[in-house]
Amino acid sequence: LQNFVLKPKKGLNIPFSEYDNKLQEKLYFTNLKKISKLNIDCVGLRFIQNLSILSKIKKKYPKLILVSKIENFLGYKNRKEIIKYSDTIMIDRGDLSAEVGLNKLFKFSENIIEDAKKAGTPVIVATENLNSLITNTQPTKSDIVNLEYYLQKKIEFMMLSDETATSNYAKNTIRWLRLYLSKNKFQNKERQLLKIENLISNIKNETVILFSKKGHFYEKLNFKNLNNLVLFTENRNLIKKIQLKYNSVAYYVKFPKKYLYDFLYKNLKKYQSSIFKSNNKAYLINVVFPRKNSRANSLSIVEKKDFDNVK
Repeated sequence: LQNFVLKPKKGLNIPFSEYDNKLQEKLYFTNLKKISKLNIDCVGLRFIQNLSILSKIKKKYPKLILVSKIENFLGYKNRKEIIKYSDTIMIDRGDLSAEVGLNKLFKFSENIIEDAKKAGTPVIVATENLNSLITNTQPTKSDIVNLEYYLQKKIEFMMLSDETATSNYAKNTIRWLRLYLSKNKFQNKERQLLKIENLISNIKNETVILFSKKGHFYEKLNFKNLNNLVLFTENRNLIKKIQLKYNSVAYYVKFPKKYLYDFLYKNLKKYQSSIFKSNNKAYLINVVFPRKNSRANSLSIVEKKDFDNVK
């Protein structure tokens, strides 16, 4: 061991340490008692290692939102139960890397995020997210790649520490990040509007009813896995093509300018024998604005019983 002096308000990480549960519990409840009269919504719990302390705190302070920090090996090992019983998870990359080693930081962080997403638990990522903005007005390329990685992982929050707490450029950091995220959010919304194609393409062994005036939406999708496709369109050429497919049938209909609901219902009832020949339920896609690169504006589920004994 080397001799050293530990400076005030500084900590010491001993890799792969396990902390005394009773000592932690005493410390938590002492501090929680002090702040219990304050109007606080949530508390961060450091070095949570298992469910024991979490369950006791939840029982005594049921209204508090608990943010559990997974930042040592035992906490990582028990991450699934911690994630399940926490309101939010924080990955403190600084302490976690000091406790388990830099070579394990990426894998451990990735697994925590993945398990939290499966459980539906929000994630906060902390430590050195935009460190270059501590002394600069623009981030480095590495910081932007780091930011984009977590955006793609769909984490809920990124915590700014020294970027705002000790930097002379704190306001600039917040301004830059707000502008960057606002542009990114708009782009994500645009992409999400087109995702319904992926949803339909993943439907297998089911019946799909498609109302598409020009048929552009049909041409964008892959219907080979369907049990039955029933298309209503004004595209006569497409109808001829579809008649050649073994799992598809198409009908020519004239789309109205109004009373769309009555139009849909009338045709569903008229051709219900074709629609429900294999299944008693079907997915209904209605493309209201038919054009190239159009989007499905509604996706519903209809059942055969909806049309039984109805005149």
